[in-house]
Amino acid sequence: MLVGVIFFSGCGAGAHDVTKAQHRDRYGESEIIYGEYDGSLAAVCNNGVFVGLADNGVISYKGIPYAEPPVGELRWKDPVPARDSEIVRQAYYFGYSPIQSEWPSEVGSYYPQIEDCLTLNVWSNTNGPAEGKTVMVFFHGGSYGWGATSEPMYDGHHLVEKYPNIVLVTVEYRLGVLGFIDFSSVPGGEAYATSGNLGLLDQICALQWVQKNIAAFGGDPDNVTVFGESAGAGSVSLLPLTEEADGFYRRIIAESGSVALTYSREECQNLTKLLLEKSGCATMDDLKALSEEELVSLNEDLNDYNNFPERDGIVLPEDLYGAYANGDAAKADMLIGTNADEVRRWIAERGYYAPGIPGMPLYRYGFPIMYENNRKRMTDEEKQCVNAFLALNNGQSIWKLTELYNELLFRIPAMKQAELHSANGNRVYAYYWTMPDEDETLGACHAIELSYVFNTISTFSKT
Repeated sequence: MLVGVIFFSGCGAGAHDVTKAQHRDRYGESEIIYGEYDGSLAAVCNNGVFVGLADNGVISYKGIPYAEPPVGELRWKDPVPARDSEIVRQAYYFGYSPIQSEWPSEVGSYYPQIEDCLTLNVWSNTNGPAEGKTVMVFFHGGSYGWGATSEPMYDGHHLVEKYPNIVLVTVEYRLGVLGFIDFSSVPGGEAYATSGNLGLLDQICALQWVQKNIAAFGGDPDNVTVFGESAGAGSVSLLPLTEEADGFYRRIIAESGSVALTYSREECQNLTKLLLEKSGCATMDDLKALSEEELVSLNEDLNDYNNFPERDGIVLPEDLYGAYANGDAAKADMLIGTNADEVRRWIAERGYYAPGIPGMPLYRYGFPIMYENNRKRMTDEEKQCVNAFLALNNGQSIWKLTELYNELLFRIPAMKQAELHSANGNRVYAYYWTMPDEDETLGACHAIELSYVFNTISTFSKT
């Protein structure tokens, strides 16, 4: 069944309280260290020595590059692992955010943005064991077009402070027109065969860096758990189907996302056509000649049309559920789940499409319109199934539709993925999140669990 795409943020409750100005004030430039430095705060990695900052026993290392800058001849190319270096650098500040349009519920979009965004951050607690710690690597959400590790909700200090036996890593990856776009229809595009999944390849490159270097932070490279929410959950669900990621992780946690959050080659062509029309470009050489400023402006117009990862038959199989069913997914433990009221998040999001207008009225009118548009594309058999489902639910039609989209977009895909992965001998666990937002209208909506996961609930609570 074909359904419309709803744009969900990767933020949890309370993140909107951080203003644009406050977030930009967090930015700073880490510098090369030429003199003496505190060796107890230093991590020796293949691409340099990185000196972090200590806070109550937790050392943070921010803005560490894991790949060469994806600019110039590397724009729209597979990530190139960061080259070896012995330079000593500060790791005090987050790296730049990936290029994206600014969006109130994605606070990381307010952080300075450039193409050169392939960095990661590490938190380690000196009160825990000196080595052999469990490693957790997080990929943020944001519909593959928004999000950044500088989002306050993803700050790893509180999680690692509470669980000193964990080393936490958060990763930036390319988004939108720079991370997920198909150029197969563009003259010269044959040299960019994997452009539809560059963001995923960035994530794999980051995992490769973790394998090489995480021991320097006290982590065990053979005990890595990858986890993510929304688009991040989709990402970690896809990793077992990519040969390039084999051996880089042991466990997967997918929060409110699955392999369903992908596009076919045909679906990916819309963004390509729009980019060519908006830019006036006709070839890959034309596109490569665009300045960074021009790309930022173009992305502003196109961010609402972002692609999801592409079932391209190169990086990803064309039939993802079939690949899981055939046992093609790499062996890994999996925890996957959804929230009770996933799509109610749209109540809050819709308020940003029309400032000054409450989200609930827009939700009440917008959701039925989307449903009717989806219904036109359903087969008769699909309509019968939908009618039967709606008849099972009591109450107002808007809440019936909410439950329908909760099932279609989140629960059914996640449970099918879990079922197939389990059938091939993997340990699979499922959860169902019911703790609601402080706003009872939102309920246990999409992303509400994040402040609990990162142990930042007290930071963002309004009570």
